[in-house]
Amino acid sequence: PVNQPPSFALPAQYGILENNGLLSIPLTGIKAFPPTEDEAADAVTWNVSLVSFSSFYSEEQLFAVQPHIAVDPNDDTVAQATLEFADSINGNFTIRVTSSDDASNANGGVSSLSQEIRVQVKPVNSRPVLKLTLTALQAVEDACTDAPCTATVAAGGATVGPPDEQPFQSGEIHVSVLAGGTMFARQPRVFFGNGSLEYQTRPGQAGFAVLQVWAVDDGGAEDGGTPSSVHQTITITVSPVDDPPTFQLQDPAEVVVWEGAGAVTVPHFATGVSAGLTEIGSDVENGEAQPLQFIVQLMDADTDELFLVMPHLSASDGSLSFTLREQRYGTATLNATLSDSNSLSHTLNFTIVVRDVNDAPVFTLVSSHHTTVEDAPPASVTFATVSAGGWWEETQVLNFTLTALEARIPDPLPPRPWVALTDADNVALSTDGDPMQLFVPGGAPTIDGFGVLRYQLAGGRHGRVKYRVHLMDSGGEAR
Repeated sequence: PVNQPPSFALPAQYGILENNGLLSIPLTGIKAFPPTEDEAADAVTWNVSLVSFSSFYSEEQLFAVQPHIAVDPNDDTVAQATLEFADSINGNFTIRVTSSDDASNANGGVSSLSQEIRVQVKPVNSRPVLKLTLTALQAVEDACTDAPCTATVAAGGATVGPPDEQPFQSGEIHVSVLAGGTMFARQPRVFFGNGSLEYQTRPGQAGFAVLQVWAVDDGGAEDGGTPSSVHQTITITVSPVDDPPTFQLQDPAEVVVWEGAGAVTVPHFATGVSAGLTEIGSDVENGEAQPLQFIVQLMDADTDELFLVMPHLSASDGSLSFTLREQRYGTATLNATLSDSNSLSHTLNFTIVVRDVNDAPVFTLVSSHHTTVEDAPPASVTFATVSAGGWWEETQVLNFTLTALEARIPDPLPPRPWVALTDADNVALSTDGDPMQLFVPGGAPTIDGFGVLRYQLAGGRHGRVKYRVHLMDSGGEAR
């Protein structure tokens, strides 16, 4: 006999996005041995190797999970090539898969077969990195008036992302003044390369300012790229020292609303609002009026998608207001700080809980009638298009219920009038009107969660049954 190698097939190429996670490529047409008795005992082994690659990174940096073949323990004809690229890896990679058996190569036999697949990992712009090493600055009134003051707030500066992006992208740091903007003679700025903050105050100005800073690069947002870093805050305090304003939040400091609530106002969420050394509820401190302003910030940047209008606290009446986006739910944790233009109060945290409202499932029948012939084989027919209510509810389980409303089984028994069932009844129909006479035991019509109608007819029977179709999902709502 002449040995034949184990055979299999791979796709010629495969494309994924950077940071795609674990990649599994199915092997098809696996044959451990040709259909001859002489190779029935051959054992198959697999080998995966990286043949070539073009990437910014070295081979040692490429994989979080090394390429290997995973064979189904219950079926050695089912296997897949599995690998996972490390974070930020992109480029072109040629991978060779070899199958071998333990038979002899005598008489010109072949014991192994190799095939190659080209995997293209498309780069996706990574978030630029800005790590603040100094977030609270102190200065004395007029010390930064004649010439700007500088301080290194991000040692080493910012970067546009991982090393493979740095030669090709450029970036800058944006600065937004959240509070105390009138204190500055010109807009503060932070330099991308060295992380230095530069600011200049107006003559005779003292107080407190809050800056929000973030880095941006020019890598774009294609394929889910992220051209902006996390927003961070820097505080600048210019003496003289001022007594901070004070306030309290309702107890518990939590607001619970339902998804789709729209514009929400919570009266008196903040109480005891004071500018400092004064009576509660006043904005006057030491004989001078001080404008009060709440600074409300999200502690988790990802939860900003909950809001169409971000949460706002009114210093005048303590009301909390916000507007929710449609079809969004979750929990947002925020903090609130009160500014009197000279100093900041203590910071208090609070939460906004948006509870999920289950959307009703939706289905559309392909047709309101289904016709078959007597003694037809078991049926499996796409009979409805189905949705759990929205893509955010895709994980819900859908369940159809079919209720027989009326049935006519005219043969082999003599015809009788139609038999109708009311919604309240679930009683057995008369013999010639029992819908189950059309079907074998266990073969009554069902529709699965994908809209496929299945049934199995009893031999020699014909007739007609009218059903009511009802769809429920596992979220608790029915329609």
